[in-house]
Amino acid sequence: MGWDAVLKRMQDLRVLIPASRLPLTWSTSLLLLPPQILASIHAFLNIRHAPRWVHLVLLPLTVLVTVWCHASVYFDQPGFNIYNQIFGVSAFLILVRVLDWSLVPLRPRAQSQRHPTTPRTLLTDWGDTISALCDLRGVVHTFGQRCHFRSYPSETRAAFLADRAKSLLFNFLTLDCLRTLVRFFGPLGTPEGRSIFLPHLSPLPRFALSLFLTLSIGGAIFSYIATLHCLLSLLLVGLFQQDPNRWPPMFDRPWLASSLADFWARRWHQLFRRQFVVCSWPGRAGGGDTGAVLTAFLGSGVLHEAGMRCMGRGGATWQTVGFFLLQGLGCAAEHVFTSLSGRKVRGPMGRVWTWAWLLLWGQALADAFAVRGTAGGTLYPEWMSPSEQVLNGFGVYTR
Repeated sequence: MGWDAVLKRMQDLRVLIPASRLPLTWSTSLLLLPPQILASIHAFLNIRHAPRWVHLVLLPLTVLVTVWCHASVYFDQPGFNIYNQIFGVSAFLILVRVLDWSLVPLRPRAQSQRHPTTPRTLLTDWGDTISALCDLRGVVHTFGQRCHFRSYPSETRAAFLADRAKSLLFNFLTLDCLRTLVRFFGPLGTPEGRSIFLPHLSPLPRFALSLFLTLSIGGAIFSYIATLHCLLSLLLVGLFQQDPNRWPPMFDRPWLASSLADFWARRWHQLFRRQFVVCSWPGRAGGGDTGAVLTAFLGSGVLHEAGMRCMGRGGATWQTVGFFLLQGLGCAAEHVFTSLSGRKVRGPMGRVWTWAWLLLWGQALADAFAVRGTAGGTLYPEWMSPSEQVLNGFGVYTR
């Protein structure tokens, strides 16, 4: 098959994308239900040990419905455009997860939680299905056994809730300060967005500013994810009496990373680790461990780019996918260094190497976020912003 034929087939696949999108309302949000229902069926079939061919027969329908439904709706208010990323990320996760469930059995970590003489019923299996759908990190399933969770002392429920409340307050205030800070840079802090590389500055100040903004945007992403996680853990442990052990911290102090492998495999959040492992299967088959690492990071790049494409702001794909591929190359370089020298990348020099590599290439990713208006999205109402309220009291307005 020639390249012309390949391109023709790719163009034919555009029929999966609706010609126009509908603003998200209570009624149009129902379009998001079919992909979730199909994903639930795949998980249920896995738990019921259905033959693999049943999954594979259902898989094409799942792909078609997932892509079409997630491409059919959008948040039409400019400030909420940031949330359109959810549709691309969700579609990617559903497709990779159903592929995983079609090929690999789900196994709970603690089979003893259900008495061996207790019969399985449709009700218990649907309960396990809901658990599988919610367990992204593998906290209660065996696919997360190699996933690093930050250890913390065994606590009472009250101590856990007090610790999470403090973390919630700290992370929210950090997020709010960084969000307000970015707004001082004009269009960069608006839903329209702009590049972090200001052309009117000379090279050295331009680099210094882009480095500062990269740290600010990265810190805001960290704080936002940590804030949501703390809020969810407080609600589910405090109100719904879930086991605190099901809610290990989302991050493990990434600023202490002494290598790229340490940063990405242990200290950064591991929400999508299993999906990236699935993405690594073709690379491992063709290129061993190095191929697996590169295709896992390629999967990460595609996930992030799929989310940003749903914002409808264009942009350069190489900035997003390229950043994550370079992280894979950096991890591969660390493996080569260890193989040749017999020493692991760690210590103060390892920390310098890690952050130099992250911040050098991270500017491209931060720019991709900024150009698409992510830095100026409406994350919460203005009245909830302590920083804005303080500044307004002094007659300073960022909007």
